[in-house]
Amino acid sequence: MTHLPSKRSIELLRSVLITAAIGLLWLVPFSEAFAWDPASFAQTLGEAQADYQGAKFGAALQRYSALESELTAALSAGEIPDDQKERALMALDVIRYQIGRCHQNENHCHEAHDAFLSFGDFSALNPELRTKLQVRLSEVHMCLAEEALASGDLALALNESEEASKLTQLVVLDESSDPQFSVSLATTRSKQDEIGQSVIAQVGSVVHQKLDAEDCEAARSKIVWAKNDLNLDTAKLEEETTIRCPVPPSWTAYAPIALMGTGGVLGLTAVILEVANSADVSELDDARDACLAGLTTHCEHALDLASAVDSQRTTTGVLVGLGVATAGAGLVWWLLQDDPGEAASLSILPSQQGATLAYRTQW
Repeated sequence: MTHLPSKRSIELLRSVLITAAIGLLWLVPFSEAFAWDPASFAQTLGEAQADYQGAKFGAALQRYSALESELTAALSAGEIPDDQKERALMALDVIRYQIGRCHQNENHCHEAHDAFLSFGDFSALNPELRTKLQVRLSEVHMCLAEEALASGDLALALNESEEASKLTQLVVLDESSDPQFSVSLATTRSKQDEIGQSVIAQVGSVVHQKLDAEDCEAARSKIVWAKNDLNLDTAKLEEETTIRCPVPPSWTAYAPIALMGTGGVLGLTAVILEVANSADVSELDDARDACLAGLTTHCEHALDLASAVDSQRTTTGVLVGLGVATAGAGLVWWLLQDDPGEAASLSILPSQQGATLAYRTQW
């Protein structure tokens, strides 16, 4: 059975390699004019490594930070021989990486994030260091996501989780990669699922609290926010909210009935006018008969009555046409209003015969 090296043995191996790399710097003879002390530097590095291995991450961080400043200053001042600059830069990368790891182990998420980003463009780094940074930075983003979730900033939690996901997709592991990296990537993906589930649970909890308090408007507002800002699937919450908080019907729900009622009123008005007009028709017949019998005084009255009757019949016809059209429009609207897949428009246009109903529908 193959046994994977423990995390402690891996870190110990790294410690040996770092010490050996830095040791090369002070084994090379230096001019006495140089301000920095390679021997002291190597000693401090050994102490930093000892602190790190002993889980004294705070003390190790202080030493690594001092070493970073010292080596950076030496490089800037030209105190490192040209043939040693490449090794010095490699040593500086190792120290900066350890600084980020110390922050990680101290749960300093933001500081670790900044430390790893100090390397700049990852694509310019050697593949081994790039892989390490991608793995560690994905861990840091999950740390930031958990902090955001704990503080109630759900949008930030999801955003940090997404950043972690992007980094894990970039990681390319091979046989030389640290076995712990595979474990780390699996853990990060698992935490992503937990973050997503926790966010959904928190949103659901708030919505249920609003529903229990019968604050339907606040519940709907929270659902809209979760759907639009967090891109969550809120179908179940929407369904539950609809059941517990039915949406009052809008005025359009009553419009078809109102139209049919209006058509009925117009029709009834036409009937009343027609009944009232019947008396004028009877009087017109009497006046016309008298005029034809030679009573010329009734002729002018008959003409006046004929004009009035014609006007009343026109009005009655218009009212009947409008009543039928309006009632018909309301009936069609009522029949179609429950079908969201149909779009219909209705219009009533006056005409010489009364009114014209224009109906347009689209499936």
